[in-house]
Amino acid sequence: MAKLTGVKTVDMVNGEITKVEYNGEHYVKVDGPAQVGDIVAIEKPWYDEIYRGDFFSVERVTVRNWGKFVYVDGNANGEQDDVIPFRKYGQKYSNERRPQVGDRVKVVKAYGSQGKYQNGDILTIKWVDQDDDGRFKVEENDRPIRDFEVELIGGKQSAPTSASDNLTDRVASLEQRVDSLEGKSADETITHNGATYTLVDRKAQPGDVVEYETGFITEVTGYDRHGDLLAYNDIGSKTWTVYGYYQPVRVYAPVASLKVGDYAKVVNASDFHFLSDGDVVEILGDSCAPTNHSVKRLSDGKIQRVPKDQLVRATDEEVAQAKAETRKASFKIGDYARVINNVNEHCVGDIVKITSLESTAFDFRVDRIGKDDYGFINADNIEKLSAEQADIAKWAAIGRKPNEYKKGDIVRVTIDGALGSRNMKEDIGEVTDVNSEGNPWVSVKARESSSNGARHHHKSIELITPVEARFDR
Repeated sequence: MAKLTGVKTVDMVNGEITKVEYNGEHYVKVDGPAQVGDIVAIEKPWYDEIYRGDFFSVERVTVRNWGKFVYVDGNANGEQDDVIPFRKYGQKYSNERRPQVGDRVKVVKAYGSQGKYQNGDILTIKWVDQDDDGRFKVEENDRPIRDFEVELIGGKQSAPTSASDNLTDRVASLEQRVDSLEGKSADETITHNGATYTLVDRKAQPGDVVEYETGFITEVTGYDRHGDLLAYNDIGSKTWTVYGYYQPVRVYAPVASLKVGDYAKVVNASDFHFLSDGDVVEILGDSCAPTNHSVKRLSDGKIQRVPKDQLVRATDEEVAQAKAETRKASFKIGDYARVINNVNEHCVGDIVKITSLESTAFDFRVDRIGKDDYGFINADNIEKLSAEQADIAKWAAIGRKPNEYKKGDIVRVTIDGALGSRNMKEDIGEVTDVNSEGNPWVSVKARESSSNGARHHHKSIELITPVEARFDR
């Protein structure tokens, strides 16, 4: 078709034509790409008899990996970037997206059919050539068909009513395609070319990996001036354009590599090591094997080498839970601890003794030293005391220095016949005398035969009841 005559400018914005009239119909400027039925203004001439500013009717559009083309004036074709498309106001176009395998289409403009199909035929797509000029094959015959010859049955119909409507239609089209995948679960993380990526809810950025509705996964390198993604194709070219009618349905962002000091979780554990799925570990590094990480398991501090592909970054919640479980496991019945947070009936500095490992609302049941009662507390509210610290704390709770015995204290003997004593282990007796010069010897009357008691060093006895707490006094 020759260039169009009689095209009138109806509206302009900042010197740019946004609406024209042709044969009594209004056409509004759209972002593109041009479709069959549009009229286009030439932006960059590519043919001797085609000039900048001329208007033509679009007869055919094709797509190849190396470009998108629009055909005008017979077989004169140029790139989509060389034209400015205008779409008829209120016009509906059949193919908002390219037909895919399994789609049903109706032939509306038979071209080169060689009698294998005709206008009005309903066909089912069985194969699509992604690298050719929009060709596909159908179940009903073996003759290749081009996408401009058919309209998609049940496909998204676009009817722009203004220049801005084109964006609305493109968003609606994407929503429809996402809805068509309803029920198909997306992996939270994927591996692409040896790197790990995680699913994100945002627009793709250079360096991200996107999955298209066709199932093709590739790395994004940027955007062209039409807003279409530029990405790596299957032969490694990074300027391949992923065309507008194919939209990404999932976006994955790169996950930073684990480094020394990071926390990770074991997944898909193998027999290569003794760790299990779900174990949370700290990365220690491994200079000997680039495919492994040396890690320390938080639960018990054991160190092991683990293949890097069996480690994923642990979330803050997973790390916090692992640390809490590790802290709890570090305590056992009989341990003494100091309270480090004001909580419930406990105050900072209180000394407690763990008497039971609870499994319900609290981690431990504890005796409150010096308070003559008990309570409940969690591991994150206490710190473990060493044997020496615990001893100091116990004596301080009754106002004494360590091993400061007094006459009248009730004690238990811990060693048979210590230093020639007639008392035996587990005997319980009363302190009858304490060396006033600070000598740590005490006299203990534990057996009836030892009326004057027997001398003991503090290491062979332990305090049961201080004299101040005896009810018989």
